[in-house]
Amino acid sequence: MRVRARVGWTALAVALSWSAWAAAAQDDNEASRWSLTVVDETRGPVALREVRWSVDGGAEEVRAVTSSAKGEPITVHQAALPVGGHALHVTLVYEGTGYGLFSYHRGYHFLVQRDHGLVLDEGQHTRVTVVGRDAGPLGQPFPEKAALQVRTTQEPLR
Repeated sequence: MRVRARVGWTALAVALSWSAWAAAAQDDNEASRWSLTVVDETRGPVALREVRWSVDGGAEEVRAVTSSAKGEPITVHQAALPVGGHALHVTLVYEGTGYGLFSYHRGYHFLVQRDHGLVLDEGQHTRVTVVGRDAGPLGQPFPEKAALQVRTTQEPLR
């Protein structure tokens, strides 16, 4: 019984020291933060269904969009990231919601992708806003006119 208690206390001490180390490491990364916001400004028979992104070629993260009003910003990610240059890859997944003349669009999935260089400065919160929009004339099919515009702003951390 004593051995178990001693092992238990040792494990607890290790867990507490690991927790303190992780908190300190997180504080070191607080030198800069970033957030990713998406705005859907598309016209026509499509709806934004999913946002996918990765930073510096890392694992792709995904967020489903269950409902969004066109033009309303959706913040999909906020995190600490080391100061310096980073590569951001964003993919918006649209689904055809066709009706009438455009009923053939219903159920189709369209991917719109963009790579963007991102520089995070110390003590700054970098806000990245990705706007999905139509870049072509009204009669042109959606896959040919869909585009992503990336806007980056910085403000001091609070």
